[in-house]
Amino acid sequence: MSQPRVLDGLVMPAVLQLAQARLDTTFKIKVYPRRYMAVRLSRGAFDIGISTTPVPAENVDALPFSRGAICAILRREHRFAGRAVLDPMELAGEPCIALDETTAIRRLTDQRHPMIAEKLGVTHEVSSTDTAIQMVRAGMGFTLIDPTGMAPDQLGAVSVVPLTPRTEIEIDIFLPRTAHVHTARAPFIRVLREIELPGLTKIVR
Repeated sequence: MSQPRVLDGLVMPAVLQLAQARLDTTFKIKVYPRRYMAVRLSRGAFDIGISTTPVPAENVDALPFSRGAICAILRREHRFAGRAVLDPMELAGEPCIALDETTAIRRLTDQRHPMIAEKLGVTHEVSSTDTAIQMVRAGMGFTLIDPTGMAPDQLGAVSVVPLTPRTEIEIDIFLPRTAHVHTARAPFIRVLREIELPGLTKIVR
């Protein structure tokens, strides 16, 4: 079970890698917005769930997985491409493709960087990270997201620069409390932990 925003960057690469290593593994992948994840997770009809937090689910164990840094997503030709870190105010005056206020990324960015939307100005506003990335690639501006929602082909097509001060969103793995544990669960978690993305810090406990 997956939240949509981590499907392309984390879940599907892990699924494809495990499928190649264990040819007999079958998958049933269900994708739900985070606002529905708590109810779905609490029902327990899954082997593993992955989502950004918080998800106030019952009857599950939350395993801290990673912290993803909010980054500036820029065209590869951008003058700040290749920078180690970037103060978002350095982008003032450039077209800003902002996620709307219903998204966790936008709320977190607004909290960490007060008045950032007003200071940068919002040229375009979208509700999907995939839409924002497509607009960046088309030369319509920059966006501020964390790269866990980006498919591998998207990562190769843009420049990803972490913001300063560092702003992070946490991602957890959710496990049902059940006596029956699928034999592929542990291998899948190991594969997830091997995935490397810009700005992603693994939490090992």
